[in-house]
Amino acid sequence: MREYLRGSIPYRSYILENDLSTSLLNLIELYYILLKDEDEEGADKSFLAFKQYVTEIIDGDVKKAMKFRLACKANKENISYADAIGYTVAERLGANFLTGDDAFEGKPRVEFVK
Repeated sequence: MREYLRGSIPYRSYILENDLSTSLLNLIELYYILLKDEDEEGADKSFLAFKQYVTEIIDGDVKKAMKFRLACKANKENISYADAIGYTVAERLGANFLTGDDAFEGKPRVEFVK
């Protein structure tokens, strides 16, 4: 979502052409980044704009995500809690996980965009 807000063409076209969903944790992460890098007004506007796309996180998502994150750590891949849960939620929904995070490159069901 951050790259979309920055005007990144690959992200813009992907989001405009596909159904969007995100976890609350990914939205929280976005809000924090915008609050830190920009200002509260912009962070608030973006939070409200993307809030409508928040998908519920269920217990199974949390358990599967933490197992995934632990396996990634064993491979020296640093994946945040938010991204691990976002990836697992996307899997449950049968959707691809959109990211530019190098740790996800080559993983199944990932739409890797830089």
